[in-house]
Amino acid sequence: MEDRPRVLIVDDTPENIFMLSATLKHGYSLTTATNGAEALKMAAQTPHPDLILLDVCMPDMDGYKVCEILKQTPGCSNIPIVFVTGLSSAEEERVGLAAGAVDYITKPFHPELVKARVNNHIELKRHRDNLEQEVQRRSRELVQATLARTMLENDLRLALKLQLSLLPPARYRSPQQGGCEVATVLRPARAIGGDFYDYLHLSPQKVLFTLGDVSDKGVASALFMVRVVTLLHWLAHTASHPSELLASLNKALCHDNDAGMFVTLGCGLADLEKGEILYASGGHEEPILLTPGQPAQQLKVDGGPALGLYEEASFPAHSWVLKRGQCLVLLSDGVTEANDAAAREFGSERLVESLGFMQECTPTRVVETCLKAVEGFTGGVELSDDLTLMAFQPGSSQRFRWDIECSMEGLAKFTQDLHSSLLSAGCSQDCLHDLDLVSEELLVNTIRYGFPGPQEEAFMEVSLWADAYHVHLVLRDNGVPFNPLEAEEREEDKVGGWGIPLIRSLMDEFDYQRIGDINEITILRREREN
Repeated sequence: MEDRPRVLIVDDTPENIFMLSATLKHGYSLTTATNGAEALKMAAQTPHPDLILLDVCMPDMDGYKVCEILKQTPGCSNIPIVFVTGLSSAEEERVGLAAGAVDYITKPFHPELVKARVNNHIELKRHRDNLEQEVQRRSRELVQATLARTMLENDLRLALKLQLSLLPPARYRSPQQGGCEVATVLRPARAIGGDFYDYLHLSPQKVLFTLGDVSDKGVASALFMVRVVTLLHWLAHTASHPSELLASLNKALCHDNDAGMFVTLGCGLADLEKGEILYASGGHEEPILLTPGQPAQQLKVDGGPALGLYEEASFPAHSWVLKRGQCLVLLSDGVTEANDAAAREFGSERLVESLGFMQECTPTRVVETCLKAVEGFTGGVELSDDLTLMAFQPGSSQRFRWDIECSMEGLAKFTQDLHSSLLSAGCSQDCLHDLDLVSEELLVNTIRYGFPGPQEEAFMEVSLWADAYHVHLVLRDNGVPFNPLEAEEREEDKVGGWGIPLIRSLMDEFDYQRIGDINEITILRREREN
């Protein structure tokens, strides 16, 4: 039968071949060779033998040499070889085993012993072949699984990239005066997640900002997150307050939500001119208010339920007015629930403590400080939930106006008022110092040289406008026309030897225009970034 084990008998004595063939003919498929060269040729043919019975003492090429060559021949190296020999010394057995043989049968041999040994080695060969096939099969499966995992990881990386492309940049600073600054961070616990943040201008002075956390993790939450963000942009211009926006968004999410997905959401609408924040929450973490040099404050917010569960849910309205330099922090529960190696949570109290008493509450610094605190606590433990933060700082503006008496006494009083006003507006010490010098220089020159005649009709006015990034100072007077940008600097015009070069060096912008009978000088000083 073709499926019987194949045995190659190699012997230069016909009687030995006959006896071995007669012993094994009923259980095996037999082939024979009478010398080493013929044996090598037959062993190399496919299908290869399952076992070779090899005589040691043969002319031209002995069994040891044949065995060595077979062990180096591809396809033949794993064929078990049993030496059949009349030699029985220990040294000869050592040489044969060293050459690669698995056993010895000594002449004269006993038929039952030959059958037993051949059967044992055939079985061992069969088990070894099965094991090799299993190893090869599992290796192929491992390669296929690795390839599939690599493709999946690539797909997930692409999905995360596409998901994040729906979100605005992690850092933003609006270009217009009285704008806002935003800093964010989003770290998914898995390849893709359900947390998100968003912000968009509804008008030059109105900015909507949100941070959400979708139920569950992975692909399902990522897809639901895309739906939430899309609906938010669609509905954003239809509501005047975040509470109305969340109500509309909730109704839309409840429709066709057979999977029972939901999202917690914090949503704010900032009036950049007033510094006012309107806010509503749907089951979300309470925001944190930061004030430079003071303890951080977790704001108490009565919120509605998570969105997507109850169609008629309502979301209470809240409002705060942020002073210049204050910052509002929104976060997902992945921040407070971050665990260390002992499975302890970072917690709200630790977060509030880590954000307190910051001297400069710029959004970027706030986010960096929070991340450093969380990472220091967790000590490298992998996130169990998505971690998302948003720090929002409106450039709320303050305006002041003074009518100044055209005298040194009037100037001294104005200087005191200007100093206190700049402090209340939150100006840095460098900015305050520069504006003190420049305004005094300009007004002293106006008092001294702007009114050569009677000063009963003299008029001097100063307007100040400050936001988180700029200070604008506008000086108006009805003195003689004088453009400091075109005038040559005179030694007698300098106060302390500074004059116009001082203004040019300290201010970012310096402009003059004559409007009717009025001189108008506008200067701008930007806050310097550290």
